[in-house]
Amino acid sequence: CFSIIYSQQVIQLYPGPAPGSETWSHKEKSDTNKSTNQVMVTNVVVPTMTLFKPKMPNGMSVIICPGGAFRALTMGNEGTDVARFLMNKGITAFVLKYRLVPEQYDSIQQTFQDIQTGNFHRIDSINRPFVTMAVADGLEAIRYVRRHATEFGIHPQRIGIMGFSAGGTLTASVAQTYSPDSRPDFVAPIYAYCPAILGEQVPSNAPPLFLLFSENDN
Repeated sequence: CFSIIYSQQVIQLYPGPAPGSETWSHKEKSDTNKSTNQVMVTNVVVPTMTLFKPKMPNGMSVIICPGGAFRALTMGNEGTDVARFLMNKGITAFVLKYRLVPEQYDSIQQTFQDIQTGNFHRIDSINRPFVTMAVADGLEAIRYVRRHATEFGIHPQRIGIMGFSAGGTLTASVAQTYSPDSRPDFVAPIYAYCPAILGEQVPSNAPPLFLLFSENDN
């Protein structure tokens, strides 16, 4: 199913509750970070994609995965801003809202304090099962876009996925855990958090990969 929000089509990823989180009862929240003026979404239960369709599609599409340590999604500069940039290049873009760690497991403030102090072991121990769900949402996003390629005016073998920070972790995990129907045609993890990437090895038919990191990002 889908709805229209701010002139964009919002697509529900699964026909019913997302597999593995059927009993979740918490509610999604959206707020604006006063220091960065960025929209932050937390407590995602129902994974969706927001479609940004160019006037003259060139056949290529990219699924965009915002970051936020698997506790939140930075929807602007790592999501909708990127989608609009790509859309203006003729690329059909989809901003993915994937499932996150529920707020009751830990506070957002504590998580970012852990990032500042380098306490990644605690973050990883809490995040681990939810990373698996987020990656499942990324794989399903590729399946959905490929199934509906004709409807979206795109080529079914020109579907890429890119992500930032935790979204980059999701993207790199997709690149190592896909099945034939969920294989991305290209992947771009941007400043991904690497220790949480799923998959034991690079598949023999792995898609082209573009990596971007900052030299001062430990």
